[in-house]
This record gives sequence, C-alpha cells and structure tokens, in this order.
Amino acid sequence: QIPSLDTPMPDPGAPWIFWHAKFLSSIAQAKDRDTVACLLDPIIDRPVMNLTPTPEQFRRIVDMAVLCGVNQFQTYLRWNEYEPSVYRGMSEYAGRLCAVLRGARSAATVALYYPIETFQAEFLPASGFVMTHDSTWYPPQWRRMQEMREGYDAIAKSLVTIGIDFNWLHGDWIRDAKIEDGWLVAANGRYRTLVMPQVELIPLDVAEKIAKFQKTGGKVVWVNSLPELGDAPGEHGQVRSLFAGQKTVRPGDVAATLGRVVPPGFALRTDQAPMIARFIRDGRRINYLVNYRDKPMEVPLGSMNGSPLAVQVYHPLDGTIIKQQVPATVTIGPQSSLLLVESETQP
Repeated sequence: QIPSLDTPMPDPGAPWIFWHAKFLSSIAQAKDRDTVACLLDPIIDRPVMNLTPTPEQFRRIVDMAVLCGVNQFQTYLRWNEYEPSVYRGMSEYAGRLCAVLRGARSAATVALYYPIETFQAEFLPASGFVMTHDSTWYPPQWRRMQEMREGYDAIAKSLVTIGIDFNWLHGDWIRDAKIEDGWLVAANGRYRTLVMPQVELIPLDVAEKIAKFQKTGGKVVWVNSLPELGDAPGEHGQVRSLFAGQKTVRPGDVAATLGRVVPPGFALRTDQAPMIARFIRDGRRINYLVNYRDKPMEVPLGSMNGSPLAVQVYHPLDGTIIKQQVPATVTIGPQSSLLLVESETQP
C-alpha cells in the first residue's frame, strides 16, 4: 500500500544518486497514494557503516529525500548514543517536514519518460563476459546499459540541482493520458514538457499519444537519440516516421533547453535558486527550498509578476512559522531547508 525505498546515507561529497526516490514518489502520485516511505540506511553504499551521523549529515539526507517526494522515515540509528535533546531535534526536524508534506501532490510540469522498453531490449543472450573497473564480470551489453543509466542520472541531476522538479511517467500512463491544449494529463499530474532520455524503442500507441501532445503545443525533448523501433515489427516504420528529423540534445543540455520552469499558479520566484520542489496540499502552494551545502545560503525572493506577495515561512529546524512579505531575502542554514507556503490556489 505504501511505495517505499531504502536510501543510503553517504558522507558529504561522496557519490550519491539521491533522486532515485523520484521513482517511488512518481508511482505514489500515479496511484493516488499519500505516503512515500524511506528507510535511512547508514550501512549500504559506504565503506564503513555510520550508525551515529551528525545532525547536519542526517538533515542533508532527509532534505534530499523530501525534495524527491519522501514523507515518512524509518531508521536504525543508535538513538541511545545521542544526547536526548539532539536526537529529539533530529526526529522533530524530519517529523515537521513529513507533517506538512504527507498527502501533498507534486506540482511538477516536467515529466521524464521511463524508458523500460529500450532498457529491456538490451537484455540479450551473451556468449562471454567482460571485466569492469571494479573487477566484476558482466555480459558485454551491460556496459552499454550502464552508459544509458548514467545518461538518465545526468538528466535527473541537472534538473534537480537547478530547481526544475520532475516526475517519471511510464508509457502505459502516457497511452492512457488526456491531451488538453498542449498539456499531458497523466498519472494525477499535468505536464507541459516531456523529456525522452535515449528512447530507442517505444510502443506505437504511446508514440502516437506523444506525437499528438507535440502537435497541440506540448514540448518534447529528445535526448541522444530518436526512437527507431516499435513494440512489434510492423510498428517500426510508423514509429520512425512520427519523429523523423526532430532535434536531439545531450543529457547535460536538457536543463538549459528547458530554461526557467515554474508551475502555473505559483507566484513565488527564487532569483538565486537553491534546490526547490513545489507541492500542492489542501489548495495551498508549497515551495520546498533545500540548502545542501555546509554554509548558510541567502535566497532573494520575489513574485512572478512583480506584485507584493505574502508567504508563510515554516522553519523545520525549530518549528517556527513566520509571515513574510515578498520581495525579501530569507536565510537557509547549513544543510537545512525551508517551506514557503503561498495562499490558497485560485479555482
């Protein structure tokens, strides 16, 4: 009933694909589930386990997970080795974020196609094996799949780290979607842009829905390649003809291709954007701002149309809520976050 994941807790600066929670939160939104659960795991993906991370390290991981849609946490940290007030503060920090965002819905208008058909097509019989850099033996075609996965990761990272939120869309959800004046209405979301990450094989009915979305004003960004194959031999030519001659971009150029992306109805503008995700809950627009660095961040705030704007600033570190007139500047502490809540959405 609850989409769940196990996420590593590496040290700052260590490699970490923190956006993998987006897979689970996208499923939760598609299936209309309120909760996305996460086990904070201080053992996996690190050379030495750390069952007593500092509060700053803890907040860093929690913030990144919440940014990507998590709103419930479990862990097996050694709570009895912390000062009671310190561990209580860590628990309350995560709890306040979850209290606000449990049941919220992503307002992202950018979707990434989940290229499972292309990936599965790479699983072929192999007569030999090759050794990777870490002395692990794999079938030769796995090297290409690894390159494809690295491309998907590069796209996700480039979007998240400059403040463009997104959700993954499965082909079945697109096939069953509605098209409304250049919007793709799918999986309990509304999308203006669809990013296609090295999609080489795609079912014809999905391809036709994407082509219709494009013709009505939707934006489709092809990364590295255009589709060459359908889901059956008779579909190949039709799939190729639907998108023949369209431009492709590299994974690292996707964010620049999209430019500034702000969901409709959101009035708050962050001119020096930290990481940001936008949610809607009970008719209220929630901007979640994350500072993953170890120094404070000053963030100028404005309104999208230049008019005065009032927001409520929720501080998960101490639980205070302050009404803030915009334009203004807010400070996000080291490895911390803020929730900026706008007024109720217009009908």
